[in-house]
Amino acid sequence: MNLLNKMKDFFQDPINPIVLKELRQAVRSKFVTGALMLFLCVLLITFWIYLGSNELMNIHKSSLNMRAGKNLFQIFFGMLSYICIFFIPIYTGVRFASERASGTKTDLLFTTTISPNTIIRGKLIAGIIITILLFSACMPFMVFTYLLRGIDIPSIFITLIILFFLVTFCIQVALFLACIPGSRTMKVLIALVGLLGCFILAPVTLAVLFEHTSRGIGSKFQTQEFWIAFINYFLLGSMIIYLLYRFSIAIISPPAANRALPIRLSITMSWLLTCVAAFYWVFTSSDQDILFVWGFISIFAFSFALLVASGENDSLSIRVLKSVPHSFLLRPVSFIFYNGPAGGIFWAVIMALSTILITKLGLELYGYDPSKITESTMIMFLFFVYVYNYILTSILIQRKIFRGKISRKTRWIIALSLMSLGAILPVFAAFFMGNITRDIMTEWQYANIFSVFDDSTHHKHIYFAGLWAIIITFFSLPWFYCQTKNFRPFKTNKINEQ
Repeated sequence: MNLLNKMKDFFQDPINPIVLKELRQAVRSKFVTGALMLFLCVLLITFWIYLGSNELMNIHKSSLNMRAGKNLFQIFFGMLSYICIFFIPIYTGVRFASERASGTKTDLLFTTTISPNTIIRGKLIAGIIITILLFSACMPFMVFTYLLRGIDIPSIFITLIILFFLVTFCIQVALFLACIPGSRTMKVLIALVGLLGCFILAPVTLAVLFEHTSRGIGSKFQTQEFWIAFINYFLLGSMIIYLLYRFSIAIISPPAANRALPIRLSITMSWLLTCVAAFYWVFTSSDQDILFVWGFISIFAFSFALLVASGENDSLSIRVLKSVPHSFLLRPVSFIFYNGPAGGIFWAVIMALSTILITKLGLELYGYDPSKITESTMIMFLFFVYVYNYILTSILIQRKIFRGKISRKTRWIIALSLMSLGAILPVFAAFFMGNITRDIMTEWQYANIFSVFDDSTHHKHIYFAGLWAIIITFFSLPWFYCQTKNFRPFKTNKINEQ
């Protein structure tokens, strides 16, 4: 008996308590049970109606319809897709958002030993298990369509695997949206954005997968291109799910935690993996445009990272300072990965410049047109420099002009407002002067971040953006110095925890 109790404890301890709570509530919920039973009834009725119709015979009713299995599979697959893409993410996200709004988050995070990592992982696993439950209810009907001809077993299972992966992505997106703090109005807007994404994603998924099942996925199993594309898309989707998972954990983590460390490490590793994948695709397909796509996406991502980093707290908590390395060699590396706006800006600048350099060297290595290389890398560089200038300007305005009267969290709002003014003011000035011409509009767009995509103005943007970067960096040097000086182990630093 003692041995059985030990074995029971051994298997129960690793189980996520959030998973147990979610599954118990789902099983006891009349809504989930009723939805599952209704889904089974609809599947069964649809199946019998289809068998009783003339769809099994061809037009002349002289032989069996060889597409009957494929048609019935598409009906079942469409029903499963819409239910999973809409029902499960909404169910998971709304429940988590209501728990955070009602104060359950405080009980879970601060009155128990459950970590934010455990909470998000438990919610995700619970959603995946409910997805498996719906898939297991529908899969026997789908497999039976193989007997009606028109579709093969590999096509059935590959499409189900793709749909399952897509539903997992939607669940994680719903959890991420539910983690975002804000007022009730903002949460409603976020929910509407999520619903709009589901409305767009569901029909697109069905159209793409129906096209592939019509051609027969099983016939492509022997080709190398199918497995390369399948594995690459699978790895890319897994990376996005993991990043959203890390973002969700960081949002619900306590303010004193080192939120930035796992996020910046994850983004850096993802950047390296996508870089290797981009070079591999260029090497195998000789399509250099893939490097351009990777470079621009990376630049946009690190530009957004600047906006996020600007709103971080200037003073680090005791919890973070206690983890600062005592080694002078490790401390600079830790500085760019730990909490703090200055470290985040340094990290984003290093990553962006590395992206531009790798893109330029990679395209030159594969013999791309030198003029297009210069034009594209200049667009990346100028775009990021303008974002850098606007971010540092917003930080300077918040610190010196408003003198801390407004929250540091409004820095990104100030930066976006300045970007909008830089694009709109030249238009209004030319309008009131009564001299709106294409040449005037081109000449006056110095502060417009989007005008960098016009290669005819690059030489002017270089001087303007470069001079602005030098000036704003000079005025920000005391702030950068204060940030780096205070980044020391707790014993040598008397900063109070906020």
